[in-house]
Amino acid sequence: ADVDDSAWTTLSEIDEKAASGSAIDVSALVPAPAGKFGPVRVEREGFVFADGRKARFLGVNFELGSCFPDKEAIHFHAARLRRLGINAVRFHKYDLLRGNERSLFLNDPDAPEFHRENLDRMFYALAELKKNGLYWCMDLLTARQVKRCDYPEFSGETFYTYSIFMPRLIELQKQFITRLFTARNPYTGKTIGEDPCLLYTSD
Repeated sequence: ADVDDSAWTTLSEIDEKAASGSAIDVSALVPAPAGKFGPVRVEREGFVFADGRKARFLGVNFELGSCFPDKEAIHFHAARLRRLGINAVRFHKYDLLRGNERSLFLNDPDAPEFHRENLDRMFYALAELKKNGLYWCMDLLTARQVKRCDYPEFSGETFYTYSIFMPRLIELQKQFITRLFTARNPYTGKTIGEDPCLLYTSD
């Protein structure tokens, strides 16, 4: 049957202050901080926390430059997502260098280092999401390009195309994952790899 939605309002028009504590605020269903029940594991056909209780997730995407929000923005969005019942965020394509888009990598073909400001923004975002009960899903290989300093002959090509069979690119990908997952987040005191907020990783 058709639904009369003439009196409805769009999500973007909702007054956030008025919404807090109202009937559309379901933040009480999102325990915070994330990770308080220990790491998540797969058991039979579902997820469970370390203490045995069942876990369910409803997630959204942070993609490209949105993986590096400024601090004021992530304060707002982390709280809003919790209010909407979201408890997981997937970080996607943060490894892509494109125009003026923010990336985890320096936009320099001869510099293998991470972009310090953007790494700090990501760390702060992860900490705010954790504080608001949201778990993290980290894509580890999506759109990263081979730099000249990595492999001159394949400069500009995507890791995704060749790193499943080229030893040099496989080793570089291992190094990248190690660097990212062992860097200590100053806002949580933990590395990504040891934090129970890490829900899963994917390539």
